[in-house]
Amino acid sequence: MNKSYQGMALAIITVAAMQSGAVFAQSKSEFSSSANVAFVNDYRFRGISLNDDKPTVQASLTVSHESGFYLTGWGSAFSAIPGDSSEIAVYTGYQKALSEGVGVDVGVVNYLFPGDSGINFYEVYGSVSKSFGAVTSKLGIYYAPKQGHVRAASGQKDDNVYVYGSAAWAIPNTAVSLSAQLGYENGPRILSTGGKVDWDVGASVNALGLTWAAHYLDSDAPDFRSARGKNLSKPKLFLSLSKAF
Repeated sequence: MNKSYQGMALAIITVAAMQSGAVFAQSKSEFSSSANVAFVNDYRFRGISLNDDKPTVQASLTVSHESGFYLTGWGSAFSAIPGDSSEIAVYTGYQKALSEGVGVDVGVVNYLFPGDSGINFYEVYGSVSKSFGAVTSKLGIYYAPKQGHVRAASGQKDDNVYVYGSAAWAIPNTAVSLSAQLGYENGPRILSTGGKVDWDVGASVNALGLTWAAHYLDSDAPDFRSARGKNLSKPKLFLSLSKAF
């Protein structure tokens, strides 16, 4: 089976398995769950393609407790490191509204690669958001401590930091939303040594029970070619079609 499609299948299987485990949780009023499946024309991570500029399927499931704690599983095809075909990210976090329009979100995300556990790594994250009517702004950070057990191929032999700011506007009386994000990453990862800036400007619309989105993604990273000759850091018109459950 083509590696990209192996990743697609793994993403769907992961969500299905987690969904079955969430059935009991849903029966208790203090728990809730949600899932999402998306068809995308690439897997982009902080401006860089991690699937050789190829389309794939991504899926996620979140189980939340009314206290603010949540667990999210996410899966995608992945081809940035030879020999791997999929990636799973598991988020364990806590989010809470501090006051009207102000919220915090903190947690740990583990990046798991079923084809090569020697490149698994984790990050701690946190963000503060503030709503101004239909506009929501956010400042956040992801920090990966030095993880000596990880092979150098993952680029995680030293600590790595990613900070970002974003804004989203749900246009009143429409199904359209606009968004923008600017991020900065510095660490040992390929294309991030010495600092890398990435940006994302996009729009989405809810129609026919689906979310249709288009984003322009770019960064100041130099050209970087994959084994197949694809430029993984080139600008990208990122397209997605997703369904929430």
